[in-house]
Amino acid sequence: RQFLQEAGIMFPMLGLLIALKGTKLWDRLQREGRLFPASEHGDPFLTTNFIPLRMSKQALETNYVHLLHTLYSEEHFRTCFANFIKQVDRKKISRHSAPASLTQLRSQRLFFLASGLRILRYYLFNANKSKRSLLGFVLKQALTKGLVGIPLALEALVQFETYNHFVRHHQLTH
Repeated sequence: RQFLQEAGIMFPMLGLLIALKGTKLWDRLQREGRLFPASEHGDPFLTTNFIPLRMSKQALETNYVHLLHTLYSEEHFRTCFANFIKQVDRKKISRHSAPASLTQLRSQRLFFLASGLRILRYYLFNANKSKRSLLGFVLKQALTKGLVGIPLALEALVQFETYNHFVRHHQLTH
């Protein structure tokens, strides 16, 4: 967690290991009797298809869900975004990069404006007080990099809401 925060990695990709049929791992787990019956596939985001060696499957999944709640929390996102934006060197952002082009190209400005307004409307009128505070925090941090920071902030807010919503609403309890 500390590494992710210091590096400004807002949305790490997480998943549980799934043993795939035909691999050495599958063969070994099958020999050891640690595969679940009819477990060829499985859902790498929510469960594994084998019995872990040093803990129960339930303990693994419970700890995994706790990690998801931690890493996709508002607190973690705030810290990561602040560190991410500090690392942005706007002088090194190409004029042709997505963030720069959104603020410079006339044809893109209307799209950016409309998308930005939808995001702002959500955070201002549909979200709770905590999310409104988050919006203010992220925009304030982003503006330290000028206009280039705004598209970065809006994209990060959309991604945060997506991951945070998934963890909160898909029966991921810990």
